[in-house]
Amino acid sequence: MELLIFITLCLKLSRTVLGTSEAVERSYSKSNLDMDQSRVEAADITQNGGHIQQDDAIVIWVNAGGDHSTQQVNPPIQMKSEGMTHNVVVGGQKGLVFEPEQIHAAVGDMVIFQFMSKNHTVTQSSFDKPCEPMDKGMDSGFMPNPDDIMAPAPQVAMQVTGMKPLWFYCKQATHCGKGMTFSINPGPMGSGKTHEDFKAKAMMSDSGKDSPPPMKDMPKDM
Repeated sequence: MELLIFITLCLKLSRTVLGTSEAVERSYSKSNLDMDQSRVEAADITQNGGHIQQDDAIVIWVNAGGDHSTQQVNPPIQMKSEGMTHNVVVGGQKGLVFEPEQIHAAVGDMVIFQFMSKNHTVTQSSFDKPCEPMDKGMDSGFMPNPDDIMAPAPQVAMQVTGMKPLWFYCKQATHCGKGMTFSINPGPMGSGKTHEDFKAKAMMSDSGKDSPPPMKDMPKDM
């Protein structure tokens, strides 16, 4: 009888241990799935190295044109699918304009600015102060291309990392006051913050008076 009782107790204990083991395994597997899903979702908003990108745009690379080498500035954020590339011509034959003047971009999209004659910048500002550089905002600096003689032309690649409106202008002399402005994801018609509203505000403001450095002082590589 005692032997039968002992065997029964052992069987009950085995079932308990087995049940606990299965529960732990199920919990561990679910934890791994949750962790993997979190990694996938986080991939949309993180930089290489796992740092969350707080800015709304980052400069990826810069090339001063001609025989200059391309300088990597930041690694691009990693997305589940490749974003679009938007090409924007700065200045050139059409005069003091960005072409196009506005774009609608998704997070992860790349914007490549191509600098034509004669010497322009892409400088981030705010809607309320369109011709004043934003503190810690993106600024290409002056990218000279006199008479469009540089081949390839100077370029700056910037990646969009947020969806709020971004405002830019050229800080060369009075170019901003003449309407040389650009926007990414401006507000819709009737919002009071369309690209047309931004451009009109720039043309009514006192344009920035920044002057470019002498051509001989321009660095060979940026």
